Amino acid sequence: MGAMPLPTYAAIHPQAAFRPEELSVLRNYLLPAMTAKLSTQSDRKKADDQYRNWIAEGGRPMKVRNAPNGIAFQPDYKNWTVISSTQRNDTSALKMILGNEIAVSAINRKAINPWPDGTVFAKVSWRQLIQENGETQAGEFLQVAFMIKNRSKYSSTAGWVGRSG
Repeated sequence: MGAMPLPTYAAIHPQAAFRPEELSVLRNYLLPAMTAKLSTQSDRKKADDQYRNWIAEGGRPMKVRNAPNGIAFQPDYKNWTVISSTQRNDTSALKMILGNEIAVSAINRKAINPWPDGTVFAKVSWRQLIQENGETQAGEFLQVAFMIKNRSKYSSTAGWVGRSG
């Protein structure tokens, strides 16, 4: 819109001006965040009901079958270390990425290129609830997806395999 960079800054740093195609990329990137849908009462009720049911069952984990590709569900992911989080407005999801001990050790040693065999990531997803004041919080649980590294076993997929559960 021509407001940035400030004219005094642009006079000293002419390369700071955005080209129209760069502004278009930036607009397309930011637009989903600026138009995120507010959560409805129904969205909040689903999350609350799901939580109440889980509590009523004593917090017992659900039975999860192996994925069609044979990868077993790994219930110990709940004890792994949080590595990162993401907020996806395009899918209305909040995700927490956890890593097993091998992944965390590789990160601490700066030995992630390539990731060592035995690295496992869990991406835990919840429906995103957006309040009228802009606050975002986790809503209904959606899934856990795993990524497992084994160069020899999964050589046809660059050493990685995944599963959702």
